[in-house]
Amino acid sequence: MTNNRAASILEFAAKNEIRLIDFRFTSITGKFLHITRHSDSVTTDVLTHGISCDSSLIQGWNDMHKSDVVLVPDLESGSSFLDPFAAQPTLCVICDIVEPRGCSSYEHSPRATTKRAMEFLRSTGIANRAFFGLEMEFFVLDDARFAVKENGAFFELDSSEGIYNSGRRYEYNNHAHREGSRNCYLTSQPSDSLNDIRAEILETLREVKVKPLMHHHEAASSQCRIGFYHGEALETSDNVQKCKYITRNVASSYGKSATFMPKPFKDYNGSGMHFHISLWENEQNLFVPQGPGEEVSQLCKYYIGGIIKHRKALNAILNPLTNSYKRLANIDDAAYGPNCLLGNRLATVRIPHCRESDSSGKRIEVNFPDAGTNPYIGTAALIMAGIAGIQEKLLPGDALELEKSSEVSLSKSLEEAFFALETDRQFLTEGGVFTNDQLDTYVGLLRDDYEELSKHPVPIEFIKYYNV
Repeated sequence: MTNNRAASILEFAAKNEIRLIDFRFTSITGKFLHITRHSDSVTTDVLTHGISCDSSLIQGWNDMHKSDVVLVPDLESGSSFLDPFAAQPTLCVICDIVEPRGCSSYEHSPRATTKRAMEFLRSTGIANRAFFGLEMEFFVLDDARFAVKENGAFFELDSSEGIYNSGRRYEYNNHAHREGSRNCYLTSQPSDSLNDIRAEILETLREVKVKPLMHHHEAASSQCRIGFYHGEALETSDNVQKCKYITRNVASSYGKSATFMPKPFKDYNGSGMHFHISLWENEQNLFVPQGPGEEVSQLCKYYIGGIIKHRKALNAILNPLTNSYKRLANIDDAAYGPNCLLGNRLATVRIPHCRESDSSGKRIEVNFPDAGTNPYIGTAALIMAGIAGIQEKLLPGDALELEKSSEVSLSKSLEEAFFALETDRQFLTEGGVFTNDQLDTYVGLLRDDYEELSKHPVPIEFIKYYNV
């Protein structure tokens, strides 16, 4: 089957005069990386067995003494796509990472972690499918300047939508259609100056085999939201990488830049990446309630309980940036009665409204992640937390009662999050889905980030302390 698929890809490339084959893969930190080969050098054997890659310069991967890994295209997933931005016709193939000898999956490969999580889910007999739908928030800016030097540091962001530009003199005119910095939710044109950019992002998603769903302006000026249809865990993780790639490149084609940074503005709403999750057995949604008066099934409640219990460790995976914790100050998980879960957009986990006639739409929404998340290990971690809650029969309220202190919030900082992951990780290592070495390496990268940023003075410190 794999050889047949490889042959059909080469036939497609020849028929459409594809000059370049782009081997795409994802690092442990979530970067979408690539090696490009000319189509003349790509054979069925190359597509079937992959190409060698030096991993020693990729954060968190092998050192120089054992640097080789192999990029093997996943030919069965249908994840290949034509690059909409390449000047030369280019076919992108998303790859798995395998060891050069024995062809086993590379332990630190994020995509392999998602696959292991799904295999473990099936082995438990709980479900055989996990669906994820993602809503992604981001800012689109006209200008973004920043620098860190020995004798100073600064950042300055600018958008024509910003209310701070209401008195600015432009070369032609000031269009003057602006909302307040937090009053832009669902605004229409001309106040919404980014409508065409978002529409082009949706259409381009369609070109790369991601089924587009919706777009709209978010609450803050220059802030946007994009949504695409749900899919199984691996497919959705691939689609997140495609979406971020497309968003950045479409914005760039308009002379702007897009950022998924969770909290670039102090007083604006932050940007999240909302996970909509449901478990299925074949064509049956297991989150659908079985009795009258219930919003979700008992299994779904246990799934939520697992997320609540392990939320601080999950922060390290789903909020892996120091900047993430500036956004999380507005997320609340102190109460978990049924009324708090249903529709509460401030809750860590909520139950979105769903028509009674549409049982396929019954799901939970996890609100606290942001787009700093590596989508592959993010989906895997949420699957494992849910399994743990189901196996322990842990209701959301019971999960909070397990706390040894009165503090029931999410982690307050990246440091608190990676300390939590160091001590609360057994639920992730069940079935060999995550390994301790993989998690130790990941925590080491988070620690390096935290310690590096903690050494730098920031401008607000000069305002507060220069005259002490």
